[in-house]
Amino acid sequence: MSQSLRSLLLAMLAVSFLAPAFAGENQAADEGIVTITAVANEGFLISDGNRAVLIDAFVRDPLPWQYHTTPAATWAAMLAGEGDFGKVIAAVASHEHVDHIQPAAAIEWLSANEGTPLFATPGAIAAIEEQGGSGLPLFDIEPWQTPKRDRSWGGLSLRFFYLPHGDNEDATPRNLGTLITIAGKRILHIGDTQPIEAFFANLDIPPGEIDLLLVPQWFLLKQHFPDALPMLERTIAPKQIALTHARTDSLQGFLQILPQIAPGVISLAEPGDTLVLD
Repeated sequence: MSQSLRSLLLAMLAVSFLAPAFAGENQAADEGIVTITAVANEGFLISDGNRAVLIDAFVRDPLPWQYHTTPAATWAAMLAGEGDFGKVIAAVASHEHVDHIQPAAAIEWLSANEGTPLFATPGAIAAIEEQGGSGLPLFDIEPWQTPKRDRSWGGLSLRFFYLPHGDNEDATPRNLGTLITIAGKRILHIGDTQPIEAFFANLDIPPGEIDLLLVPQWFLLKQHFPDALPMLERTIAPKQIALTHARTDSLQGFLQILPQIAPGVISLAEPGDTLVLD
């Protein structure tokens, strides 16, 4: 993406963020090919070749848990704006846990990508500001107060939902669900929520409209949540489901049994895993 086009898209974003929520899905770009690439634990680059969004991608440093971080080569490419990383016009963090966003990493990336906004929960933004990031383009999203907050610009739209991190509406930290609409494709990233039917029924997404649903590993553990996949079919009926947020110490064994426990579910659990929607 040329610097002039990037500047134009960012300027459009600045205006649209201050404007009322967009009127409908018809503002999305014409249909095209979308590539979803895993970059970290539950982190993704989602691109249509002209514009892109990063979500939960700033996980640069080692974690206290067995989850994937952003590989060093990928982090360098993100900072340098190589390939589709140079087309990113927005970033999102679902919540403030360090396997989803690390404040120092977020500051480094936002400083290297001047003007690109980060949409996140107040808790995630506060953590960044506490480490010196208060001058960066940070936008707090609170859909538990204003449901279905939408942002749309440059052929990309983001719709934010509240999906509780625990098993009740008051669970902390606050967790965002994000519906990304790009090139006519709809990808739903749910962060760290639980497979509770009321949470997904309240999204008010018509069944069959989601092209790809990204689900953490625990949704597929039938010994704990035997109704998770049937519940998702009843509430939103996604066309495709992909595994993410999986433990690194047991992932390979889990992938061997995945076709038996969750037929049709694919894996986007390792950095570099890629899916093309056409």
